[in-house]
Amino acid sequence: MILLYIISMLSGFFLKIDHNKYGIGASLYFFFTIMLFIFPIIKFNSTKLKEIVLLKRNLFNIISYAFIILGVFTYIFFFKTAFFILTSSQSFLALRSNMVGGEVYFFVNIFYYIVTLYCQFYPIVIVFYFYSKIFMDNSKFFNRLLLFASTGYIINVLSGVGRDGFVLWSMSYIFAFIIFNNFMTEEMKKHEKRKLKYLIIIFLLIFIPITVSRFSLDGNRYSVIFSIIDYLGQQFSNFSQLYYSVSESLLSETSLKEIFPIFGKTEEIGNIDRYKYFLNLFDIDLYIFSTFIGSFIKYVSKSGLLFVSLLYSFIFSFIVKNKGYVSLGKVILITLLAQIPLHGLFYYNMAYIVCNFYMIGVLILSIIFWRAKNI
Repeated sequence: MILLYIISMLSGFFLKIDHNKYGIGASLYFFFTIMLFIFPIIKFNSTKLKEIVLLKRNLFNIISYAFIILGVFTYIFFFKTAFFILTSSQSFLALRSNMVGGEVYFFVNIFYYIVTLYCQFYPIVIVFYFYSKIFMDNSKFFNRLLLFASTGYIINVLSGVGRDGFVLWSMSYIFAFIIFNNFMTEEMKKHEKRKLKYLIIIFLLIFIPITVSRFSLDGNRYSVIFSIIDYLGQQFSNFSQLYYSVSESLLSETSLKEIFPIFGKTEEIGNIDRYKYFLNLFDIDLYIFSTFIGSFIKYVSKSGLLFVSLLYSFIFSFIVKNKGYVSLGKVILITLLAQIPLHGLFYYNMAYIVCNFYMIGVLILSIIFWRAKNI
């Protein structure tokens, strides 16, 4: 995780910095706050794991079957949309622009909300896949279906002409691989690495055309490369601009409920109105990528966020401490905690009602599979 943020910052050297604001204060705040969110994951230290305990094996299998059924249903639901997007005569950029403008390529009904909520659980489905493969006596076919079900998030995002699904799924897979690394044989590790390689090749066949169509506005291949570098490197620059531009005295007009919309919004305001609000108050683009820390300080005071980060780090570092023997519930919890900094490299991507329900669901699963006090 730390390496990802370092790569992002190094990419920032290629940016034009004429209008950007940098300073020691923003840099120290950025590093310190991010490390507070990463510290519980470091504290967990998966290299010390000797056993992952599971008592409710039957319940584990029942939930796994539910994941598989919902995963297959997700593909059935979104297949027509994904096929249309991949075979459309329009460019991916045009399709994406049309969707931003309000066009919807799939039918929104109760089944859409069900599968969309399920798709958020893909990091947990991947955890179930590894646990099932290593510790359970389920068939190879069952385990393959479980892994396939976890990719439902990718086709869900693809139906919105998005690329995040490929990147975030791969991040979650690698994270779970590291967690379960101690329990896999060398042959199993090679098999998983080979499987990931083949999956990434398949992903790139779709990811690259979407990326190129988005950034090759003038048809120059070098502009695509530099645009991607700019895309990777703008987070810290944008965060610094936010840090020095956003006035804490005016944040009372916004709300923490923007991060947890499940509690309702303080006022009904559209995306365009919210964009204009920040532009008028702070002369800044609300929707620039500034990492999850930048997303937070748009709605929470810097001092308030620092306090919450310290509290978060202290509480969860204590909860997830690893004595060598941990419950599956603790692994589920650490997977959720890791999502915030791991998937927050660009922005905080869980500030949606469906994601809030997902977080509650993961906490419930964590409690269900938690075992005893000493683990």
